Amino acid sequence: MQKIAIYCSSRFDPQQKYLDAFNSLSDYLIEQKIDVIYGGANVGYMKVIADKIAPSSSQLIGVMPHFLVAKELVYPYCDEFIYVDSMTQRIEKIMSMADGFLIMPGGVGTYEEMMDMMSWVQLGIHNKPIGVINVDGYYDGLLQQLNRGIEDELIASSLKTQVFFHEDHEKVLEWMAQYNQEEMWDVYDEYGNPTALIHPRGVELMANQYHKVVMIAIVNDQKEVLIQKRAPHVAHPNLWDISAGGSVLAGETSINGAIREVKEELGLDCQLTQQHEFFQMKHRQMLVDVYLLYQNIDSFDFSISNEVTEVKWVTLDTINQMMDDKTFKYGFVQQEIIRRLYEEFSTRDF
Repeated sequence: MQKIAIYCSSRFDPQQKYLDAFNSLSDYLIEQKIDVIYGGANVGYMKVIADKIAPSSSQLIGVMPHFLVAKELVYPYCDEFIYVDSMTQRIEKIMSMADGFLIMPGGVGTYEEMMDMMSWVQLGIHNKPIGVINVDGYYDGLLQQLNRGIEDELIASSLKTQVFFHEDHEKVLEWMAQYNQEEMWDVYDEYGNPTALIHPRGVELMANQYHKVVMIAIVNDQKEVLIQKRAPHVAHPNLWDISAGGSVLAGETSINGAIREVKEELGLDCQLTQQHEFFQMKHRQMLVDVYLLYQNIDSFDFSISNEVTEVKWVTLDTINQMMDDKTFKYGFVQQEIIRRLYEEFSTRDF
């Protein structure tokens, strides 16, 4: 992680019992050459962080709305200082710049920032790690409340993979460094309209949210379908499946996603257009676009893929037999593709 946002108090507690934790954290960030983005204040524990980071080789970036300048006092030694018009813009700006978010003891402003980050990661607005340094059990009550929400299914259980609580700042930062940012999907509504949200793979979608999937069936002039065998380490290991397919990534069109999947899995450069659209279907929380490509292919380079181990041409009857033998992926989408291909072949001249 190159840049971490720190949310913490602009005040001191009377005994300053958190001071050692703030100093130790700052020293560790400097040691790890991590830059710090924070609220820009020259008071309280925010100043403790700033006084440590500013003279070091790590960069210190402050972000503050204009109306707070007189109240919080601008820290004068930031490497970069950004003025914004509102608290919301401050939170959004810090979120966009940081690689992750670190929460230290703080007041209601810190709670607001932390809850925004938790809410936004659940909504798919960002996919960055949130680390809570639970000094002296400061956030024990919050952790208990979040667990209650998850138990009662009012909070998605995926939050457990997106937020990490620990009293040791090194363990929190190690977790943040290892946080796996999954591929991101655009989120669609039940009618297939894109929303403004994106969502990380592996995290459960909310009700009435969908992501786009593409399947590509490649057929030769012998009415044979190209099928692929999935690698042992991927989902549905060692099973055969339709020619190519996968999830459309955030920002991709369906066609571009299909072209990418064919290239990644089979090593083929195909020229798919809207003319190759076969049919669309909805299954669970997937909007599936199926493409049909008629092409005779003799050689493949699936060595670039770590998902496919073998390909071959087979008839539809053979695929049905393989489904019965449980060597072909027996899914609702695959069954519908085979059914539609039977209809297609019965009306098409080869």
